[in-house]
This record gives sequence, C-alpha cells and structure tokens, in this order.
Amino acid sequence: MDTPYDLQAWADATTRGRRIYNYNYRMRGDELRGWELIKVVPMENTPGHHEIVYLWEKKGSEGQEQVRIGITEADDWRAAQYHLREQLRHSMRSDLPRGAGKLAAIGDINYAGQEPGGTRIASLVFSLGNVTIAISSVGDKSVDVSAIAQRLDHTLGEPPAKEELKAGKAERLTTAALKVKKGQMTTLIEHLPERTTTGWHKFIAPDGELKREDDAIVYVSPSAGEKKIERYQVA
Repeated sequence: MDTPYDLQAWADATTRGRRIYNYNYRMRGDELRGWELIKVVPMENTPGHHEIVYLWEKKGSEGQEQVRIGITEADDWRAAQYHLREQLRHSMRSDLPRGAGKLAAIGDINYAGQEPGGTRIASLVFSLGNVTIAISSVGDKSVDVSAIAQRLDHTLGEPPAKEELKAGKAERLTTAALKVKKGQMTTLIEHLPERTTTGWHKFIAPDGELKREDDAIVYVSPSAGEKKIERYQVA
C-alpha cells in the first residue's frame, strides 16, 4: 500500500539540515550514560550510503532493556530524506505519526512510534542533514528512546561543546571566510580522507547547502558575499 510520505513537502520544511554535514560519525561507547555498547555491525552499503548499526544495553537490566540504533550517512540531505522515506515504507508499521510536542524539534523530519498499549516512545526515525537515524527498543522490556534521539540530534546538529574543545576531544579547524557568488558551488574539501584513517568531520554553514560531490565536500551559497563555514574534527 502506498504511503503519504511527501519528499517535496519534507524538502520545503527543511532549513537547518541543508547547512549541516557529518562525515564518518561513529558511536564509541561513551555517548549514552548508564548504557553499554555491546555490538557494532557495519552493514552492506550501496554507493552514496554508509550505515552502521549499534546495539546498546541498559546497565543492570540483565539484557532486558536494549536499544538498536542504525545510523546511515548519505551524500546530501535530499538523499538522507529519500532513505528515510524508504525506511518508513518498509516499516512493519505503516501508520507512524510525526513526532509531536518536544519531539517535533528532533531532526529535519521525524516519525515516532509508541509502545503497544502504552505511552513510551519505543521507536523514532529521523533525518538530520545528510544522516538518517533509526532508534528502536528491542529488549523484552520497553524503553523510551526519545532522550536518546534528542541527544543524537544535538550531537550531530550542534558544534562541539566548549569543554570538549578545551579537553582536546574535538578540534575546531580554522578556515578563512569564503568569497562566493550566489548559487556558486565552492569546494571545502577536495578529497575526503579514508574512513579508517580519520575521525569524525562536521561542517556547519551559516546558510545555503552542504553536500558531497564525488569525493569532495562542497558549499552552495544562496547569496553573494563572505561566508564562514565552521569545521570540526573529533578524534
């Protein structure tokens, strides 16, 4: 049965995600307080998509509380939203509603599912920039995944905290302001490093659009002038 997921409507509603790009983000095991990362599974990836699945277990739950997190990196925000639509279309639940209340602010587009007969948010899928994230409670005891989704939204969508920069956990790479023309495509990185030899790279533009073209990261400005792109690297 066809579903009402409208890519054009999603695109029209997307503002923040157009100017955020994450490359090679990986969960290391210390992101979720009170949880233990017990399995990491790289998936078979197609060109333009790189997915890793993480299985977390609540400490002290004796395996009863577990969460599956699938993180897929695409070449740009449009491809991420297309991947989100495909995930929703192939979901066992075809009636997932859009996140409401505080959940509505997560990502560019998100859909949340409650546990059967309850009020906990047992699954949440969303796209933010060029990344799609699917979080679901998979243990015998249902877990509310909304706080995890909010944390990942902040991690991928905001600059590293001052404490992280000061402690050397993240580095702000200083770059000169770009002089651009309206609609001009400007290369930020000509050749992305291999995933196995580099850390996580984050780009945040003040406006416009960030995307990957072949092996390069480029910026397209909506107006002429000087533009400063924030760039960070996390070990």
